[in-house]
Amino acid sequence: MRKKNYKGAKVSKRVVAKCEGVCRTYDAIQYAYANLLSEAEEVKSFQVNVLLQGLEEGAYTSDFVITKQSQLQQSFWMQAETIGSPMV
Repeated sequence: MRKKNYKGAKVSKRVVAKCEGVCRTYDAIQYAYANLLSEAEEVKSFQVNVLLQGLEEGAYTSDFVITKQSQLQQSFWMQAETIGSPMV
């Protein structure tokens, strides 16, 4: 978690597979973890430095917001159960 408009380090901007938009990383750990997420099979997509809302302390951003394949499959199955299966 970082303060919005973080000025502490040089930003690295690059295009990474599975990252929505430009991947902006601020340190070596965040840079390496973005590579790890892009190679992971269970990760569908991820976002970097997403603004967190509703904090009283001020404006902060997350490191990563990750969407996994299993979450999408679970959502699909829950929707199918709600609608019901076709009768044969």
